Amino acid sequence: MAQGKEGFEGVEWRIRVADGSSEVLVPAPGLLRKAWLAIQGMISGFAMKVWKFLKKAWDMGVNDPRKVIHCIKVGLALTLVSLFYFMRPLYEGVGGNAMWAVMTVVVVFEPTVGGTIYKCLNRVFGTLLAGFLALGIHWIANQSGERFEPIVVGASVFLLASAATFSRLIPSAKSLFDYGALIFILTFSFVAISGYRVDKLLNLAHQRLSTIMIGTSLCIIVIMLVYPIWSGQELHSLLVRNMDKLADSMEGCVTQYFNQSGECTNKEEVDKKLQGYKCVLSSKASEESMANFARWEPSHGRFNFRHPWKQYLKVGASMRSCAYCLEALSSCINSENQASEVKKHLSNSCLKVSFCSSRAIRELAESVKMMNESSNTELLIGEMNGAVQELQNDLKSLSSLLNPSQTPENKNLEAPMEATAATVPIMEIIPVVTLSSILIEFSVRVEVLVDTVEELAKLAEFKIHDDKSKQSRMNDKIAPDEEETDGTMKALQRMAETIQVSEKPSNSSPLNPPSRIICHVCQKQFSQYTCPRCNSRYCSLPCYKSHSLRCTESFMRENVVSELRQLQPDDATKRKMLEILKRVHSEEEAHPLDEDEDEDVDDGDDGIIFLFKNYSMLLFLVYSSFSDETIQKILSGGEVSFDDLSLEEKKRFQRAVASGELSNLIEPWDPWWLKSAARTICLSKDGARLVQPMANEEASMSAEDDEERNQSSGIPPGPETPLPSLCQLISTEPSPLLAVHLVDIVYSYCFTLRVYNGDWQSDAIGSTMVVLSISCVLGQAGQPETVREALSYCLEQTCSPAYRHIGGLQFGMALIDDVASLLSLGGPALICMLCDLQRMILAGERELKSEKQRKLRKSEIKSKLKLAERKVHFIMCWVHEQPMEAWSSLSAIVRAEKSSFMDCVGSKSSIKTEKKVENKGKVLIEEMQ
Repeated sequence: MAQGKEGFEGVEWRIRVADGSSEVLVPAPGLLRKAWLAIQGMISGFAMKVWKFLKKAWDMGVNDPRKVIHCIKVGLALTLVSLFYFMRPLYEGVGGNAMWAVMTVVVVFEPTVGGTIYKCLNRVFGTLLAGFLALGIHWIANQSGERFEPIVVGASVFLLASAATFSRLIPSAKSLFDYGALIFILTFSFVAISGYRVDKLLNLAHQRLSTIMIGTSLCIIVIMLVYPIWSGQELHSLLVRNMDKLADSMEGCVTQYFNQSGECTNKEEVDKKLQGYKCVLSSKASEESMANFARWEPSHGRFNFRHPWKQYLKVGASMRSCAYCLEALSSCINSENQASEVKKHLSNSCLKVSFCSSRAIRELAESVKMMNESSNTELLIGEMNGAVQELQNDLKSLSSLLNPSQTPENKNLEAPMEATAATVPIMEIIPVVTLSSILIEFSVRVEVLVDTVEELAKLAEFKIHDDKSKQSRMNDKIAPDEEETDGTMKALQRMAETIQVSEKPSNSSPLNPPSRIICHVCQKQFSQYTCPRCNSRYCSLPCYKSHSLRCTESFMRENVVSELRQLQPDDATKRKMLEILKRVHSEEEAHPLDEDEDEDVDDGDDGIIFLFKNYSMLLFLVYSSFSDETIQKILSGGEVSFDDLSLEEKKRFQRAVASGELSNLIEPWDPWWLKSAARTICLSKDGARLVQPMANEEASMSAEDDEERNQSSGIPPGPETPLPSLCQLISTEPSPLLAVHLVDIVYSYCFTLRVYNGDWQSDAIGSTMVVLSISCVLGQAGQPETVREALSYCLEQTCSPAYRHIGGLQFGMALIDDVASLLSLGGPALICMLCDLQRMILAGERELKSEKQRKLRKSEIKSKLKLAERKVHFIMCWVHEQPMEAWSSLSAIVRAEKSSFMDCVGSKSSIKTEKKVENKGKVLIEEMQ
């Protein structure tokens, strides 16, 4: 029977289908089975949701353990407050009002110390103020009688509750006392209304205040002692994270836009970086809340009680301003751009701007994170501005790219380029140009961000790195700018071959017409003029008056000189002149001066000393109308200081100095590199000391006499400390173009010393600005590739309107001889020259601090000076390691280039002469029949 049941249970029922196949018939489930399956589904679904919730909670706790710690601290505080119910003395002291302590812990305990203290103090002072006012109102209501008591209480509740509610709408009061106003309304209404029914009002107020004080005290103790979380530290970290996200988004947007392949190793990570700017845009509420709470926190760590938290909000606002640009920039990524030539033309400059901007923002983030003033910030901002200028130049050159037939140098290629230009519609160019304009605007907003961070560093008293860290950062900065592959000797050989073979300058020669530059003063209009003193570009008269005090004083001095030149001596002055000449003639016959005695005349040490040497000085004394006593004292060989002159004589002397009347008394400066002592300069192996070889007969000379002889020769001293080796500065071979850069720097140095008659110390900042205006390498961060290109730029600046009055092309050609002479002296002389140039730039930086200029202009000049000083230091270290043979070769190249320039100038002048002769032979007016 059992076997029959088993066989029956194993029977399958099949049905045959029309196509000949069969299917198994499954019995339909019953009602109970359906109910059981539904219950199982509900249980499994609920269990799955619980599991997902627990997993999400676990992940949240792992990602941010502070949330778990906050929950533990809340439980600890509630546990301590609950002990009031189990300690009989405490419970009897407060009675049933012990619940207010528990309620206080629940409502005031916040994750951060500042938030908890903010709510605790607001709750305490709001309760105290409301309690005292309620007691006063209750007393007034009792004195008014039973008839008016409800009216007094109701009116007081209406007025005070309305006033407290209105105070919550005031922004300044809302940020500080919003919670306190809410507690005030609640407590005052409760106490005032309870006082109408309860007789023991004072006892009620006392118990309520006691429980609130106990609850708030426990909250403050727990929040500050058990793993405290500070709002100020959270705000500080939030700004640093937002800066990093802003830099990543900036670099990622531009990189993805110009990524032609479209390949990406980790798309999720890239998308996360691209969307980082959205975190900056949405962090305003968090920043304001944290800054508000941070003001209530005591001093902790690196943050004082009066820490400038409001400045953090300004930094956050500046970052959001940059993030808005990134939001517009991200919309350009999805736009399809087919103008590949335009995109390729602007890709390098756009990528450079984004890279420099990102580096500047990351440097700011590191500075804020470590609370240290960064010396690289201005350097990176200078690089960013240079990249922006390069991008602007590329945008201006788009017309030549799209319409090459309009440029005179491409007239021969007009036909084949027309088809290419015609295939680029304007709608395909707009996205690339839009992206470029957004990048330029972003760089401007980055400068504003830098200013706010600098103000934060000033208010928060950020630390300043020592000189060693600055030097290491300087070396790290110089390294990537000087990395190339070939050696110096090979580069010199290639330059020599280039001079012999090629006579055509490169297309990137600085002799090409310069692009329009924005006014350095107002930063709004294109500059149309150049200041002849500091070479600053300006657009109008107001900008000229405000750009530099030195230049405006020089302008006024020229006006005074022009007025003085119109003055003519009268008869009395002439008679006085004749008497002095007779007296001088008689004194010269009585006391003739030998040449040796004249050479031993000392210039004096204190003040301005006048010594009679020639009749030019005599003429000055007469026409300056000095008193007879002063003139007689000078002629007798006495010394007259500036303080000995009368007020009128001082004014006349100053006018004479300003007018240039004393210029003929200035002895022409003899350049130190043309003296014989310059060929005997020797340096130690580490380049630290300057040693002059002494002959045998001078072996007994003292050290002081030797030092005086070195100073009298005019040769600048060498470095005071040993020069570091190149391997300490860079990890690769130096650039082969450094020899070309050296020619540019030497020319600018010789030019400046010639202009200032060898005395650059008289105006260090002016001398430094002359160097930056002449040198393409130091002033414009240029990268000339040949000696011809470097000298062409220097000659162009020498012949510019700013320096044309000095001597023009003839003066420039003489300076090329100075460059060749200095190069022929070898490495020691070049190191002394570069060391003197470095001292000049450092002195200019010191003078710049006392200058009163616009902040943006001053910051720009300061960054240029720092870049120039670091470049000179690196070139000095590079020169120290070069062989002596390199300088003779480079000097020969410079002389060959001068000959080439002279031939070019001679051919042009002959062509002009022939044209003049032809024009003279033509008939200007011809009679028509």
